[in-house]
Amino acid sequence: MVIRDILIIPWNTRFQIEKYNSPSEGKTYRGKLPEGINGEFGPGIRSAVIALHNIANVSEPKIHEFLENVSVCISRATISRMLTKNIDNFHEEKADIFQAGLKSTTYQQIDDTSVRVNGENWYTQILCNPHYTAYFTVPHKDRETILDILLCGKERKESTALTKKHLI
Repeated sequence: MVIRDILIIPWNTRFQIEKYNSPSEGKTYRGKLPEGINGEFGPGIRSAVIALHNIANVSEPKIHEFLENVSVCISRATISRMLTKNIDNFHEEKADIFQAGLKSTTYQQIDDTSVRVNGENWYTQILCNPHYTAYFTVPHKDRETILDILLCGKERKESTALTKKHLI
């Protein structure tokens, strides 16, 4: 018989970082931390914060309360930074998924819905096919914005852009 369980306990690791002083260069060299270690919290806490927020829809104050209850001393500001700073790899992954989705079928479906961003009317463009769905929140829903989304950040060529005379 196999019984599954989960352990949620704090796990502290102390790293000793070597420092070398070079008198001839007037510099001090310091060893690096292992990959994935950035700041005072490891990848386990970072992934838990991201999963709780994005998958379980848990608010930042409730994430803070949960971590404090399992003896992880962390500030609310640190939780907020984990969710909003240094997340370029997620944007890169979304771009890769979007490009693969565009190539996966000969058609794409697109729709939009209005959304408020900092008190202003913006639009969420939804592009999808049976293999993916991607959301883009943008300030406009004009032709140029859609082209920019479909070009995945590549520059539009002026020669291929339709002008007013092409539309008449």
